[in-house]
Amino acid sequence: MNKETEVKIKINDKELQRIEVFLGLDDKIWNFERTYGFFTPDGESIKKGIFPRIKTNSNGNYGKLCIKVKERKDVDYFERKEYEFASTKVEDYMSLMMLFGYTDIRIFDKLRKEKNFERTMVSLDKLPFGIYIEIEGDKKPIENVIKILGLENNERIVGAYLKLADDLGLRNAVFGGEIVEQGKSNDILPLVS
Repeated sequence: MNKETEVKIKINDKELQRIEVFLGLDDKIWNFERTYGFFTPDGESIKKGIFPRIKTNSNGNYGKLCIKVKERKDVDYFERKEYEFASTKVEDYMSLMMLFGYTDIRIFDKLRKEKNFERTMVSLDKLPFGIYIEIEGDKKPIENVIKILGLENNERIVGAYLKLADDLGLRNAVFGGEIVEQGKSNDILPLVS
C-alpha cells in the first residue's frame, strides 16, 4: 500500500510545449493508457471512497489493478491510499471486479509522458477533454515543482480524471472508435491537440 498525494493542473498547448522542452520530454513518444473504472451500481463504492480501476497499455496485454481509497478531502492536494497489482491477465482482474459487485464500468483514455523531477513524478496527460499536468510526491516537492514550472497561479484540481469527466457530463471519454458497454451510450471525443 502506498500513500498517493498529487495535484493536477489544466494547461494549454503553449504551456505543454514549454514544459515538454524544459523537462526534456519533447522528443519522447506519448504512451496510450485506457482506464476502466469500476463502481457498484448502487453508488455505495463512491460514498465509501473506494475506487477500483484497471489500467491497460497501448496493446492491452499488460495492466495494473489499482484500488484507490480516498482518506479525506483537501482543497490543496488529492490524497488517497493506493494498492497496485501488475499482471498480463487483465481479463482476470476485470472478472474479479465483476465478481465483487463492481459491475458499473466507466472508461477513459489518456496519452501520457512521465518524468521523475525534483523528487516528484511529473506526468503530462492528454485526455479527450483537455491537457493536464499531474505532479505526484510529497507536498513540499510538489510545491517546489509547481513553482519551478511557473504554474503557481494556475487552478489546482484535487480529484480524479473520472470526476472531471463527471463535471463535464461525460460517462466515458475515449479517443475515436466506439465502445459498447452494457447497452449504454458513450461519449467518444476527438483528441485534444
